[in-house]
Amino acid sequence: MNFVDIHSHILPKIDDGPPSLDIVLQMLRLAYRTGTRAMVATPHMFLPPFNNNDLAEIKHAFAETVQELGRWQSEPGWSFLRDMSLYLGAENYLSPEFLEALEHGRVLSVNQSFYLLVEFSEFLSFEMLISAVERILATGRVPILAHVERYPPFRESPRMLEHLCEMGCVAQLNGASVLRTKGRAQRKIALSFLRQGLVQVIASDAHEHRIRTPVLDQVFAALKKTFSEPDVIAWMFENPRRILANQSLI
Repeated sequence: MNFVDIHSHILPKIDDGPPSLDIVLQMLRLAYRTGTRAMVATPHMFLPPFNNNDLAEIKHAFAETVQELGRWQSEPGWSFLRDMSLYLGAENYLSPEFLEALEHGRVLSVNQSFYLLVEFSEFLSFEMLISAVERILATGRVPILAHVERYPPFRESPRMLEHLCEMGCVAQLNGASVLRTKGRAQRKIALSFLRQGLVQVIASDAHEHRIRTPVLDQVFAALKKTFSEPDVIAWMFENPRRILANQSLI
């Protein structure tokens, strides 16, 4: 299976992701070895303390990284980079700065599509979240809610997440959350969301190559024990592919 990972922190020295290009290379090697063939760089934007509010700076950092990786393709042991497709997006934090940038069209969607990856504070009221989602939808963009299993309000009331999906949001789950290594409680809620049909996309949210890794093959194998293979393929390949292509999800 050639996984498509729409949420990963693979730009060096930008946020809490890799501190160097060397770590980026290790992340990409690990992702490739475990079946991923396309990754979207989604650095934190509008989230303190990173202060990544400048769209042009993020685009420049991505272009520089891609250029550096291109130089490695001819090096022994790194030719696999030719088969790894990289795209640009952002993990946009719902903040006043984000909403202002949204109003002026200065936000990064996933591969220039109408899909916009967003995260928010767990202390944000549901009413304020609804208001922000409405503002995003009004611009013609579709919010992808990042790592939905993390938010206490959704865990306490899945109906809240269901309502957001009914409004037009896409729910993204972190793959590691379905593995036993992340703890029984988090795994339980992640599997519950999947069973209830509240998740459309699974991604890695990778930050480095040792703990928060871009490994997805273990997730695929674990999910196939509980869910149908077509469903798992939809979460980990077909819907992410459709997001990159700016198409409706299945």
